[in-house]
Amino acid sequence: MTAVNITVVDAGTPEGWRWSVTRDGHEVESGMAPDEDAAYTAAKPHFDRLRLEMIHGGPSAAASEPRVTIGS
Repeated sequence: MTAVNITVVDAGTPEGWRWSVTRDGHEVESGMAPDEDAAYTAAKPHFDRLRLEMIHGGPSAAASEPRVTIGS
């Protein structure tokens, strides 16, 4: 089963919050944002792209049913 996750953490730096999108535990995209909401907003398009690839059989599609989770 394939899992796609968004993780958002306070980086404790002036840059703010770090976001990360992973597929099966491997980071696919990441970045920094000034606050928690902005971090989720930045991560969401990457998460959606991977989720659609899983559902529609794109390059990262899994052979089994997809499991999509969002965590922080």
